[in-house]
Amino acid sequence: MYITFPGYQYSSYKNSVAAIKQVEQQLKDNHFLLISSPQEYTIPDSLIFDTPYHLTKKGLDWRTGILIQDLKRVVKNYHSN
Repeated sequence: MYITFPGYQYSSYKNSVAAIKQVEQQLKDNHFLLISSPQEYTIPDSLIFDTPYHLTKKGLDWRTGILIQDLKRVVKNYHSN
């Protein structure tokens, strides 16, 4: 199982960074395999629709591209071991 993060509206991320980092650390402390960091999934405010987690089509494409790159990297590393 791979764990990554949702797309975060940039301004909301800045307002909640301490709580987000705490969740990230708890996941690490419990030995979950994180394939990204929360910072990597910050989405420009202009790509957010009507709530901090509701992406526009361009925002969805942005996040999907990040996720695809993360998964490619993990699969490549898995097969090279």
